[in-house]
Amino acid sequence: METQQADYQALCSPGEHLRFCPQGYTCCTLEMEENLNQQSKLDFENLVENSSQSMRTTFVTRHKKFDGKLKSFLFIVLHL
Repeated sequence: METQQADYQALCSPGEHLRFCPQGYTCCTLEMEENLNQQSKLDFENLVENSSQSMRTTFVTRHKKFDGKLKSFLFIVLHL
């Protein structure tokens, strides 16, 4: 059992400088942590982008309809 612990510690390093990975002995490096952080950020942005697409389309469509009606109304009012 002690041999396994020593092998583990030889492969890993203290992680007190890491922000997200465990602070104790870990196999996670600063570079690996940064890559995981960037990938998580991209995944989150894509999820928000995909889930809000329908709402954005609805908003743009209704905005165009409203804008068209407002322009027609202003044209009528200004030419009375």
